[in-house]
Order: sequence, then C-alpha cells, then structure tokens
Amino acid sequence: MQHAHQVARGILIGTGGGIGIDDSIIPEHFACPSIDLIGVHTYDGVGSWQGRLGGIVSTARASGKRVIFEEFGADGKQASKSQKLGEQLAAVQRAGLPWAVWQVMKPNQWREFETFVEDGAAWAVLSDYARQAWAGGGAFSWPEMPR
Repeated sequence: MQHAHQVARGILIGTGGGIGIDDSIIPEHFACPSIDLIGVHTYDGVGSWQGRLGGIVSTARASGKRVIFEEFGADGKQASKSQKLGEQLAAVQRAGLPWAVWQVMKPNQWREFETFVEDGAAWAVLSDYARQAWAGGGAFSWPEMPR
C-alpha cells in the first residue's frame, strides 16, 4: 500500500479517534485518501461494541485503512477493573486489532480508567494481553513495526 501523503516514510496519518465508537468510525474517515489509520475510542462496556469490530475491520480493509483500538479502559475496584479489562482486551484481540489502553500512569486512580503496576490484578491482565498481542498475528500488516 503506497501512502504518498505521508509526512515521512513510515509515519502514518491517523484520526486520533472520537469521543466514542460511533464518532471514531464515521464514513468520512474511511473515505479520506489522506488518512491511513482509524483510531477507535470507547469507554462503553464491551457488550455494546464487541460485535461491531469485525465490520470495522472489513470496512477498513475495503478502504485501504488500518485500525487501532487506542483509547479505552475500565473503572472500578481491582477485581472488577481487571475483569472488565480482560473482557475488552479479549474482544479486541479476537478482532486482530492493536490496542493502547487509557492511561498507564502513576499515581494510579483506582476508581478511574487509569492503571499502573500497583494495580496488581489489572496490571497483570494488561501485561498478559500485551505478551499475547506481540506473539500473535493481527488483522492488518504493520511493516513500520520491526519484529
């Protein structure tokens, strides 16, 4: 796939997502020839969006785009946060999408969407899914990323 509109070789132009999944995947993003990468954001529960990921991947492929699930998270106490993150990451990885959770930071805000190493259960889930993602394949090719 050639990207004559790239700022520099290997640098993709992305949308940066939206407030939620619906405004992250507007048709204009898929139609714009200057956009390479569609960023998907959502803080809704996994049940409201996991069934849509396959269609998003198909639309992106048909449009010559790639997708990253780049802003999401879970709130709540440790056990519920880690369970929610696990459900979200399982859905995203089944769809073959790369991901970047919001936010890994210190200090961790236990009841917010942030997490950090001291949030043991949630950190373990993030770490495990990151290892799985690196080891597995995906829905898109990322030649810019050395293996």
